[in-house]
Amino acid sequence: MIKKIDHANVIHYGADSLIIKTSGTGLSKPFCQKILSEEFPSPETLARLDNEFDICSKTNCSSIRKALKKEKQDDHASILLEYIEGKDLNKYFITEKPDFLQQLHLAADLASALTDLQKENIFHRQVHPSNILIEQATGKIFFIDFGLATIGNVFESGVSHVQDKQVEVLKYIAPEQTGRINRAIDNRADLYALGVILYRLFTGVLPFESKEGLELIYAHVAKTPEEPVQLNSDLPKVVSDIIMKLLSKNAEDRYQSAFGVKNDLEKCLHQLETSKKIEPFPIAESDFSGKLYIPSKLYGREKEIKYLHHLFDTSADGKKTTLFFSGYSGSGKSALIDTLQKPVSQKKGFFIKGKFDQISSDTPYSTFVQAFSELIQMIMTGDEAYQLRWKKRIMDSMGNSVKILTEFIPGIEDLVGKLPDIPLLKGIEAQNRFNYEFVRFIKTITDKDHPLVIFVDDLQWADASSLNLFKVIAGNRDIEYVMLIGAYRKNEVDENHPLLKKMAELREESAFYEEMELKDLLYEDVHELVSGSLMTEQENISFLSDIIFSKTQGNAFYVWQFLKSIYDERLLWFDFDLQRWQWNAELIMQMNVSGNVVELMTAYVQRLPVETLDLLQTASSIGNRFDKRTLSVIRQVNEKKVENLMNISITEGLIIPFGAEYKFAHDRIQQAIYSLIPEKEKTALHLLNGKRLAAHYNQFEVQDKLFDLVNQWNLGVDGITDEKEKSYLANLNLMAG
Repeated sequence: MIKKIDHANVIHYGADSLIIKTSGTGLSKPFCQKILSEEFPSPETLARLDNEFDICSKTNCSSIRKALKKEKQDDHASILLEYIEGKDLNKYFITEKPDFLQQLHLAADLASALTDLQKENIFHRQVHPSNILIEQATGKIFFIDFGLATIGNVFESGVSHVQDKQVEVLKYIAPEQTGRINRAIDNRADLYALGVILYRLFTGVLPFESKEGLELIYAHVAKTPEEPVQLNSDLPKVVSDIIMKLLSKNAEDRYQSAFGVKNDLEKCLHQLETSKKIEPFPIAESDFSGKLYIPSKLYGREKEIKYLHHLFDTSADGKKTTLFFSGYSGSGKSALIDTLQKPVSQKKGFFIKGKFDQISSDTPYSTFVQAFSELIQMIMTGDEAYQLRWKKRIMDSMGNSVKILTEFIPGIEDLVGKLPDIPLLKGIEAQNRFNYEFVRFIKTITDKDHPLVIFVDDLQWADASSLNLFKVIAGNRDIEYVMLIGAYRKNEVDENHPLLKKMAELREESAFYEEMELKDLLYEDVHELVSGSLMTEQENISFLSDIIFSKTQGNAFYVWQFLKSIYDERLLWFDFDLQRWQWNAELIMQMNVSGNVVELMTAYVQRLPVETLDLLQTASSIGNRFDKRTLSVIRQVNEKKVENLMNISITEGLIIPFGAEYKFAHDRIQQAIYSLIPEKEKTALHLLNGKRLAAHYNQFEVQDKLFDLVNQWNLGVDGITDEKEKSYLANLNLMAG
């Protein structure tokens, strides 16, 4: 409890903080103090407060109130902020009844304030009315609450696990932020939120309204709101069009900058004030962001997408479909499969995925554990009644047998409760029992209202247990409403590979499956990709496309990374005076990358700060996925420093935050970073990882992290000379079976 607080001065009670108005000492005007409610807050809560201070203390943006200093209030962390006398936009909506001219002025002011943020390259990430202040004396707009904000874009998997208490936030969330579709997230998500706000401003209602968080997520992804002009017949059609463009599902179809929105709204204002009416005009003509955005569209993949969606429709109608999907690394296999997320969400099904890891390839069932842990998390984000329905369904079908799965998917017990122990089995008997119960679990959770897509990536690195489980699921004729997808690198799977043997066994058992191979992009596809990424139709862009195609030979990942590289190195830039993209063809042609994406990525990451690169090298030695705590233990630094160093990598698109974890944006990035570690140092690094983790874990954590731990020790085995350590490793391997 916070002492010495005059609650008469509290101007806001938040979920994890409160804000008080105070005059303080030594300051010439009032300020406000944001104080965390808990004396010992979670690291995430503390990190958000630190992030808000960092952004608000360093910015020159006039639409952000300045942060003045950090201090403690009765041992509670707090920050001092400028005090703005006024009301938030939510209260404005409730208490004010503006006329159309006032609404239009407010809309233009909101767009202008967001333009100020974008000029400073600030991505708010949680724009909604409670985070917008209107100054009483001047009407000036201020954005507040920058706990989740970033400088630059953030490439993440989305807010895939949102709790019920955040329903108000979900009313303003962009489709790509829901975690239900595979899209990079950038500051165009703020523009979508602005569209929701303007919709409410001019119609008096929200585009989507529900008390259920999952219903709101579904609506943002799958539903098209009614046009504002249909709800407010007095609203000029062009204003309605501006709002609907902001609410486009695909970020490429929205305005690309707040400046473009501001410009169009000011045109409307000028017409209204000079001629008392607003005539239609082409919108977004002055909408130039000058930025390179990751395109959400997959160019040259129309036939493959249609085929995939057909297979999903077949499974959603009650069948089980199995697809083996091959292609070279970087051809875009994962991105293509991720296009299923939207149709799955539209049918209120589950899309889950996991990825095998070359470094930790011996961990049994690791990818299935990732995928089904994600499924349990999705269920746990629902309200209590939703969770109880799933608990009853699982327990009625499986009873205490579900305990068998909890060894690998401990989150199940969070849903169904603590279960009694069951008799232990070993060897092939244990594996057969696990596979049997796993198939029962899949049958239990799927039906016509809940189709399931299971995507298992990088099967070329799968362990024997996982390959066998994949075959069991693929071969089971009783499973319904399931689409099972296994992707692999064709160039890394020869005729003697265990995967091809499993596929042959399925054929011998007359278990039907589909196969598809993904080829590299054609020149026409690369040209479309380049034009789409630059959001331009200028006639000479084909010259740039020629250069990029000759350098990359149409490998989709390589094309994007090459384009990003020349943009980052200022060999490609947007000329705002000419309103055209320009590039230095001679220097681009001189880039010596030898058609190798790993070589390009290696050169790119070597420009990172030394501390960041060192941390990424340690992360690459752990695997494709890792968490702050593990890096903190190995590097022996606090988690806040790990987070700060990781933020650079997130902004650069190298790392993606994923719940409480991080993952490399592509395994080629992990490979490039891992390749920078000298071969003679890799053994010592893995052994050090293993030793520090073993010293830090208690006996329960050792059980929980056993396979990760034993993997690091095994990779460092050549560096072990101490007999006690050899004995310890032998015991770890025995425990791991």
